[in-house]
Amino acid sequence: MQANFTAELAQLLKFTGDTAMAIRMYSAYSGGSPAGYLGRAANPTQDSLDLMFLADALHHFSRLGDAVQGGSPHAVVDASNALLRAFSDYDTERPEYGRRQPKPTFDAWARLVCLADAKDAIAAIQKKAAAMVAS
Repeated sequence: MQANFTAELAQLLKFTGDTAMAIRMYSAYSGGSPAGYLGRAANPTQDSLDLMFLADALHHFSRLGDAVQGGSPHAVVDASNALLRAFSDYDTERPEYGRRQPKPTFDAWARLVCLADAKDAIAAIQKKAAAMVAS
């Protein structure tokens, strides 16, 4: 039995493209700062954190990609669960992180980078893979 993850992976591709667009706004493309786009003053410290968290959101997809490509529903469930934990951290204030909080980044980019859509797609992949494990 094979699960079809096409719709969910398409949704995640859109998320990755949107996240890459946000990252691009920190480049020479926008003069090196997204301040004008975000409607806030330039802040090199926050810009550096924003870049870190936006890129972090993308790097997690390699684990899910490996799991889907490998065809093991157990691995897909594990990878999906890890991504859901990471993405839940992105929209939650975590005192243990000190000043390095991801929430302000994803709040600032919310009109372009939709964490809820990504989490919905990951949860749907996890559910389909879990059903395969159970059968």
